[in-house]
Amino acid sequence: MRNRHRYGNLLGYVDISMNLLMCFIVLFAFAFMLMRLEQTVTDNKAKLSTTSKIVIHLSWPEKSEDDIDLWARSTNPETTVGFKNKDAANMFLDNDNLGMNSHRITKADGSLTTSFGNNEHIQIKNCSETHITVNLHYYKSTSNQPVEAVVELISMEPFFVIRLATIKLDKPGQERTVFQFDLDESCAVKNITDEQSLFVMSNLPSPGSSIQMAPMPKAPGGP
Repeated sequence: MRNRHRYGNLLGYVDISMNLLMCFIVLFAFAFMLMRLEQTVTDNKAKLSTTSKIVIHLSWPEKSEDDIDLWARSTNPETTVGFKNKDAANMFLDNDNLGMNSHRITKADGSLTTSFGNNEHIQIKNCSETHITVNLHYYKSTSNQPVEAVVELISMEPFFVIRLATIKLDKPGQERTVFQFDLDESCAVKNITDEQSLFVMSNLPSPGSSIQMAPMPKAPGGP
């Protein structure tokens, strides 16, 4: 009887020890995941490196030679930002990526190298009561294939992705609205929709003509 009692105590001790060990493993894994997540957020924020509070980020397959353009239109002030007009009162496009043409870099010795990565950013510099429409335009293609693009609406302070959308563009010349949203003076994003409102083609001049910006649409609910 004494041996059985001692054996039972030993099994109980082993059982408790195993449970404690499992708890420590789970806690360690959870802490490691939190550290990785925090590092990812820090890295992503550092890549954008901006003082703007709202950023619209476009990316498409890094080795694609096709040219996808990011555009945004604001109702207050009435501005349109894209590769034809990169800087406005409240927004600016920080780079116009041309697909593979943007990847070829001339080195110091005169040779060419390739740096992959297809992305564009529109930064909202000043927040005000306004309605913003974000569109993509399939400007030019070397593959003549559909392109899948990802657009993120990002808050920088605090850093988090407000909305992520995956958009498929089937052929050159196609335009699609990614999302529309309202913005207030505190940079709070509200009333996000994917209602289509096309304006890019009306901002692209015909050969030999000057750029003519299309009239601004009224914000939903406005006078």
